[in-house]
Amino acid sequence: MKILFAFYDEVPEWAVLSSEFPDVKIFFAKDIEEVSKQITDTNALFILAPRYTSDVADIVKAKAKNLQWIQTTTVGVDELIRYGTPSGVVITKAVGIFDTNVAEQAMGLLLAIIRQVAAAESDKQKHQYNREQLWERTSSLERKNVGIIGYGGIGKQVSKRAKAFNTHILVYDVIAGVEDSNVDEFFLPGQFQDFLAKCDIVILTLPLTSENLYMFDRDTFKLMKKSSILINVSRGKLVRETALIEALDRGIIAGAGLDVFEEEPLSNISELWKVKNFVMTPHLGGQGDYNPQRLADLFRININKFLHGDELKYVVDVDKGF
Repeated sequence: MKILFAFYDEVPEWAVLSSEFPDVKIFFAKDIEEVSKQITDTNALFILAPRYTSDVADIVKAKAKNLQWIQTTTVGVDELIRYGTPSGVVITKAVGIFDTNVAEQAMGLLLAIIRQVAAAESDKQKHQYNREQLWERTSSLERKNVGIIGYGGIGKQVSKRAKAFNTHILVYDVIAGVEDSNVDEFFLPGQFQDFLAKCDIVILTLPLTSENLYMFDRDTFKLMKKSSILINVSRGKLVRETALIEALDRGIIAGAGLDVFEEEPLSNISELWKVKNFVMTPHLGGQGDYNPQRLADLFRININKFLHGDELKYVVDVDKGF
C-alpha cells in the first residue's frame, strides 16, 4: 500500500507509521509537480482540503488509477466536494483533531470584543490610554445567552468553555436529541428566528453545505439583537461579508469576530479592514501544539482498518457535503 502526503514536508510523527505497518510505504510531496509524479500508483492520498484545488483534482482524476481512499487532514471537505474525486474513492475527514483549538479561537475572539482587548490594542498603537472610554464599552460574558449553531465536536468544546463563564447556552442544530449538561435550550429548524431573538452572542461551528451557504445575510442580521455579537470560526461563506459590514456600520449588531472569510487570503481592499467593532484572525483556529500526534493517532486507526478491509472512521457523506 502506498500513501502519499500531498503538500507536506516530512512530518516525523507520520513518517514513523511506515515502520508500524510493513506493507505500507509513505511518501511526501512538497508541490503539485511532485504530486503529479507520485499519484499514479498511490492507494491513499492524505491532503489538507484547501490544497485540493481544481488543478490538483484534475491530476487526481486523470492519473490516480489505483486510488481508493482520500484522508483529509482537516474537518472541512468543501474543496473535495466542489472539485470532485475519482469514482469509488472513499473520503474520510479528521474529526476531533482541532476541536479544542477552534473552541479556544472562538473564545479568544469573543473576549477580545467583550473585554475591549482589540480596542485597547488599537489605542496602544496610537499611544492612547483611553480608560474612561473603554470602561463604558466593556461588558461581561457572565449571564449572557450564548448561541451555538452546529453542535458537533467544536460546538461541544465551545459550550464547555462558555459554560465556565456562567453563561446560558442555546444550541441550534438540524439533529435533535442532544443530551448535554452544558446546554440549557435546544432549537431545531423552524425555530431559527426564536433562537436568534434570544441570543446575545452567536457562534458558528457548523460545516458549510449548499443548504446553509450565506446563512447570515442582510435579512438574518435584522433578526438579531442590536447588542449581539457574531463569531465565525467555521467556514467563511456562512456569512455574506457585505451584509456583515452593513450590519456593523449601521449598528444592526454590536460586534463580530471572524477567523474565516469568503475568500482567503482576505483581499487588502476589503472593507472589513476598516469596519469598527470587528476583530479578526487569519484562519488560525485549527492550529495547536498537538495536531501532528493527534492526526497520527487517527491515521494509525484508519490505516489499520483499511488494511483489514474494515469501514474507515469519519467517512464523508458526499451527498450531505460533510
